[in-house]
Amino acid sequence: MPSPSPSPEPFPRRAKRAPSSDYDPPEDEDEDIKPKKQRKTKGGGGGKAPPRAWTGEELDALFTIALASGPSRVNFEGKIAGRTGLQCLKTWENTLLPYLHKMAREKGVKK
Repeated sequence: MPSPSPSPEPFPRRAKRAPSSDYDPPEDEDEDIKPKKQRKTKGGGGGKAPPRAWTGEELDALFTIALASGPSRVNFEGKIAGRTGLQCLKTWENTLLPYLHKMAREKGVKK
């Protein structure tokens, strides 16, 4: 009597391949691993000082300078210690000027 033939497998198995002959694994794996670059955090990098809040005296001086000589980066440059002309201009445009506009609107409105 003939022996029963094995049932066919539903999926043929793949033969394992030998590693390619041109692949040469590294001798020491630690040398090939590059350290991850650290992310720069806000205010802490490149030798710059961390950002600091504007004091009342600095804002008062900024207001005085802007009224006396006009709000210009050149006019602010070197007038307030520890602040650049661009920092002064941006603080004027984004903090003091909107506050002045708001106060003017509130004073103009009669209830």
